[in-house]
Amino acid sequence: MTAMDDAGLMFTLPELIAVLGLTQSLLLLVYMVARAGRLQHAAIPCLYFLCLAFAFLTDFGQRHLSADIPFYTRILTTAWYATIPVSLLVIRQVALIYDLPHWRHGLWLLTIPLLPLLSSTLTAYMNTELGVWVQMLAVVFGSLALLSLWDTRGLFSTLYAHKLAGRERYWLCLSLILLNCGLLLFLAGGWGDEQLARGILGLALIYVVSTCLFRIYPQAVRIRGDGDDAKLNPAEAELAGRIEKLLTLEKLYQEPAYGRADLARELDIPEAQLSRLINLHFGKTLPQVLNDYRVRDAARMLAETDASIKQIAADVGFNSMATFNRVFKDLTGKSPSDFRATERKVA
Repeated sequence: MTAMDDAGLMFTLPELIAVLGLTQSLLLLVYMVARAGRLQHAAIPCLYFLCLAFAFLTDFGQRHLSADIPFYTRILTTAWYATIPVSLLVIRQVALIYDLPHWRHGLWLLTIPLLPLLSSTLTAYMNTELGVWVQMLAVVFGSLALLSLWDTRGLFSTLYAHKLAGRERYWLCLSLILLNCGLLLFLAGGWGDEQLARGILGLALIYVVSTCLFRIYPQAVRIRGDGDDAKLNPAEAELAGRIEKLLTLEKLYQEPAYGRADLARELDIPEAQLSRLINLHFGKTLPQVLNDYRVRDAARMLAETDASIKQIAADVGFNSMATFNRVFKDLTGKSPSDFRATERKVA
């Protein structure tokens, strides 16, 4: 399967997929650098998209450069294996939301890309059979590392026990783990068209990670909004983090009557201080922030479920259909029914 560009050069389907993956990875990397509010929260996702970009780049150049660049196959294999440990850190960050994984969690996982590099060296210069065993050890070690996440201080059992946002993150993290396990299997070789398979899996990983970080849980990377966090002192920044946690994980906005007095009482601070904090951190008033979260939830439910619009409005915290319709259209530019029809048509 090939495609032809204007110059008459032939490209295979895996190469076209590699170009798509490379382009998406670089665009996401640029977006992260430009939009992340705190670089320490964006460091791991940035590193992940950088690793994926390099892996796709080596895939694209395999047919054209492998004959000219010594050890090209080793570079390609190591590049793809290197995405596994960084993906583990991304999964941890998605699971933790506000607490970053410690660097030591990823340090020992560097052996995952080092083992296949050792395998190819052994195969080339010493013992072919020993090289194969080391390669299989890399696959087994990587798979065990992915599956070991379940034993990390009850990380996923705690997530699943959370009745609201936790279960969503649980299934997202599980999807990432399964995709990485599939990638490891194809990296081991002997499973058909390896280049095509890892390209498709790479695109799937980009989709799941970007959807999770940018559409569902942007708090994991603290995407910069319209607020001015520079004016917050450390104590206020901590309070802002608590507010985000209450909104994201506890979904307090789903209570229609919830307001400034309730949140101030929850945080044990004066209402005036809360208003200033909300304005500086979010760049909006509290009612605007609550409506933003409500509309975001409603948009997701309209696109992904068959629940009635009236039921969705009540579930996300609106006690009036007229208010829901007005606020939803103000924020999205469409009525709820038009939004659902558009999303279903695109799907």
